[in-house]
Amino acid sequence: MDLRKISKIIQSLSLQPWIYPSYLLLIGLISSVLSFPKLGFYWDDWQAVFLYQNNNNQLIREFFLFDRPFSSWTYEFLFPFLPMNPMVWQIFTMVTRVLAVWLIVSTFEKIWADRQLLFRWTGAVLIVFPSFTLQPISVAFSQHFITFFIFALSIYLMVLSVTSQARIRWVFFVISIILTGLHIFTMEYFLGLEVIRPFLIYFAIKSKNVGILTKKLLQKIILFYLPFALIIMGFIYWRLYIFPDQLVNQYLGEEPNAPVIINLLIQNPLKGFLKLANLILQDVSYLLTQSWLRAIEPTSIRLDAAFFGFSIFVGFIISSLFFVILSVNDRRNFVTENHSRLRGIVIISSLALLFGGLTVWITNRQLIQGKWSDRFSLAPMIGTVLLILIIIEWFVRSGRPKNIILVCFLGFAIAFQMRTTHSYALDWQNQLDFFWQLHWRIPAVKPGTAFFSAILPSNYSSDYSVGFALNTLFRDEIEDKELEHWYFDPGGKGYYFNELETENDILYSFRNLSFSGSTSNAITYMFKPGSGCLLLLDKAYEGNSNMDLNHQELIKLNNLDQIDLDSPSKIPDRHIFGDEPVRDWCYYFQKADISRKSKDWIKTLEVVQEGYNQGFHPRSGVERIPEMEAYFYLNDWDSFLNVSNEIYQMDFYLDRYLCTQWDRLEMESQSIIPKEVKSKLISIVDCSQPFKQ
Repeated sequence: MDLRKISKIIQSLSLQPWIYPSYLLLIGLISSVLSFPKLGFYWDDWQAVFLYQNNNNQLIREFFLFDRPFSSWTYEFLFPFLPMNPMVWQIFTMVTRVLAVWLIVSTFEKIWADRQLLFRWTGAVLIVFPSFTLQPISVAFSQHFITFFIFALSIYLMVLSVTSQARIRWVFFVISIILTGLHIFTMEYFLGLEVIRPFLIYFAIKSKNVGILTKKLLQKIILFYLPFALIIMGFIYWRLYIFPDQLVNQYLGEEPNAPVIINLLIQNPLKGFLKLANLILQDVSYLLTQSWLRAIEPTSIRLDAAFFGFSIFVGFIISSLFFVILSVNDRRNFVTENHSRLRGIVIISSLALLFGGLTVWITNRQLIQGKWSDRFSLAPMIGTVLLILIIIEWFVRSGRPKNIILVCFLGFAIAFQMRTTHSYALDWQNQLDFFWQLHWRIPAVKPGTAFFSAILPSNYSSDYSVGFALNTLFRDEIEDKELEHWYFDPGGKGYYFNELETENDILYSFRNLSFSGSTSNAITYMFKPGSGCLLLLDKAYEGNSNMDLNHQELIKLNNLDQIDLDSPSKIPDRHIFGDEPVRDWCYYFQKADISRKSKDWIKTLEVVQEGYNQGFHPRSGVERIPEMEAYFYLNDWDSFLNVSNEIYQMDFYLDRYLCTQWDRLEMESQSIIPKEVKSKLISIVDCSQPFKQ
């Protein structure tokens, strides 16, 4: 096939109305498609997964009463249709985001049709702009992107009603008004973007009525904007005056998103204004500079990492194809000599940037602080990307250099998001490793069990995320909003319990849910991905070189009687936790550890031997303790000596630990290791001599 035919095919395709949104979807999917099958649930996903599993709409409604009482409808609507499968939610959230961006682009194109290239590049970059890296947290952010879609559809229908000559344009207008109320009351994230609505009305009227008189223009703007203004003012009044009173009177709770800056403005206008201006300027500066530079951050460059090079290659291929599709039918620049037309776009983008994050800033929070603060860039990102592209066009008028910059800009952003999504996929594998090992070691657990550990199993989770995940793993429908299990970090001391000692009550509440337990009914564990199997902490693992002081302190709380070996094991939901992974060494270690605690020494050795027969081996000498202990109680001293020696050979730092374990076995069994055996143990580790520091 010659180049002319290829060019004609591309030209024909590029004229199709579906090609642009399809390519937006391709850009979104390609940034994560390789990781889609390996993505899971993270952070606030887990509370949604928990709510889904309990299948109780009343519980869902009450859960969201504390901050966004009308947002529960999104889950109530989606849960019956979408299975709680990570890939399903990843695709749904990405499609929703793409549709929202497409509507934003289409809205601008209806007003400024001669700036199509500018808006279409803006849409592509918006899908992968580096300021937002939380896309894989799909279930939680489905609410955000549904709200974004509703906002985008609202302004699109509004502009359509202004510019259209169709008789049903009033229907578009009415639907737009309804959607405005729906997006504001669902989530306030995009409320700040409402500032561009009257300006969109102004520019839309002007685009169809070039010579309209100022007085008539103002009348039209007021007529169109008044219903939207009334809805916005109604929400603000409800949010500032009615909702806080309802929250305090009904739930005696502290307002989670209190308008701190508004209160400060009332009490001290100058101080409040300076505080707000400081928050805005810091975030705006970050968005315009550092946020998009994340894609080319020097520390992210890894020439020795195959995926880094692959992401760059794919990013530039997709970006180059996008450039070809856009330019084959339109070789015009973004900016023409008609600067007055450009002025309107600059006004819209500047307002979107300066006011997009207003609902965040008035709560005294900002984009540049906090682990999960990426989400605050969703609204101002629209103005950010548009302004950046205008600046590029303004200062780089020559076609070829400008095109190279645009292709690089989009290509690096796609590559960055590919690497980000890949890190989420690796994190999910760590989570699955944790959950399945926990299931293997704890087939069932008694109600009222508190789980303690000093390390989260995921870099993309919080402590309450683990709490919801544990309640999902050891599934039981809750009654009277009482959680059966919860996770605690030792740092919770003073908040939920007094001291890390037994017989301390634990009281915890999260929104409409609560957990009550005791430090006497706790299971403590240590899980360090990549460094060995999950350990339930008891004296058998005390003092090993891989254990830090925080976990060392937790050993005294461990009550393995909370493991319910008499109840049937609850198989983890395969839609959520996937199919059971291949049973590796950690499976056999966990089963051997169960037998060790049950003092079934024959079974312990059988399980260990089965693991060896399958070709698996311990990753740490600590994981051979069940085997060593079994040989001790079976008086198989030759095997006991061999295992002790092999543990030391695996890790020389376990010398002190081995001495501790030999003493523990003598103390717990109330028997003495034979002298001839002890004399041979000295050749492994001489416990009578001072240890090297």
